Amino acid sequence: MKAAITSKTYDYLDQRNAEFDSDFDEFIKNTTALKESIAQTIEDNYKGIWETTHGVKFLNRFAKVSKKIPLKQMSDKYLRIIKYCDKEVDKVLKVFKKQKQNPPVPRNFPPLAGRISWSRALLNNLKEEVESVSTHPLLKSLPETAELKKKFTYVSISLNDYENQILQIWMNHNVWSAEKSLRKKLLILDEKSDEIKINFDFKIKLMIREAECMRQMDLPSPAMTLILLSKSEHFSKIQNLLKDLLREFLATVKKVKLEVRPLFLPQLVRLSAMLSPAFTTLDWTNPGWKEFVNKVYDAIKDFDILVTR
Repeated sequence: MKAAITSKTYDYLDQRNAEFDSDFDEFIKNTTALKESIAQTIEDNYKGIWETTHGVKFLNRFAKVSKKIPLKQMSDKYLRIIKYCDKEVDKVLKVFKKQKQNPPVPRNFPPLAGRISWSRALLNNLKEEVESVSTHPLLKSLPETAELKKKFTYVSISLNDYENQILQIWMNHNVWSAEKSLRKKLLILDEKSDEIKINFDFKIKLMIREAECMRQMDLPSPAMTLILLSKSEHFSKIQNLLKDLLREFLATVKKVKLEVRPLFLPQLVRLSAMLSPAFTTLDWTNPGWKEFVNKVYDAIKDFDILVTR
C-alpha cells in the first residue's frame, strides 16, 4: 500500500489530474479492507474473553480500539459479559445451598471460622465481578445490569445471614467447659499404647484456634475464649517443656541395658515416681509445673550420671 502511493510521479496538487481521484478511492478501499481484517483478527483472538472474569477489563480496551478500528457487535459483548456474571451468581448460590451444611473448610481453619471464611470467599469473589459490571460506564445503565444487581443482593443477604448464624453459634457456645478441660492433669497414660502422653484437651486447642481466626477476620469472641487466646503461648510453653522432659526421661531410661536393669530397679522406680505429680495433682492452671519440671530434670541428670558410671 505504501509503495502504491510513493511510486506515483504526478503532481498531487494538480486539481485537473483525474488519476489522483482514482488512486485515492483505491487507497480508501484498501485501508477499509485492512481495518476490517484487523477487526476480524481481534474478534477471532478474543471471542472467548467475554465469558471470563477479564471481560470488563477488555471491554474498556475494545472501546478505545473501536474508535479507530470498526469492531462489530459491541452491544452483543455487553450482554455476554452480563450473562456471564449472571451465571456466576447462579453458580455461587447453587454451591452455597449445596455445601452450606458441610462446606469445604480452608486448610488449617477450625470448623466455625472455616465456614465463615468459606462464605466470605464466595461473596468477595462474586462482589468483585458484579461491581465491575454495575460501575462500568457502558454497562451500569442497562436493564440487564439492574436485574443482575437484584440477584446479587439476594445472594449477598443469604451469605451474610449465614455468617451471622455461625457467629451466633460461636458467641453462644459453652465456653465454661474450658474450665473443666483445664482441670485435667498434665500427663496421662494411654491405656492402648501404654505411652505417657501430654494431656492437653483438644477442645482448648480448638477454642484458641477459633478465637485466633475470628480475630484475623475482625470478628468478636467470648471473653473467656479471649483469655484462653492470651494464654496460648503459656500453654504451648508448658507442652513443649513436657515434651522435651518426656523425651529426655525415656532416652535416659533406655540407656540402662536389659541385663543390668534389675540392679537399677529401685532407682528407676524413684525416677518414675518423680512424674507422679503430673498424673495426680498438677493441672493446666497450677503454677507448680515449673518446680515439677526442674525437679524431674535434676532427677534425670542424677540418674544419667549413675548409669554412666
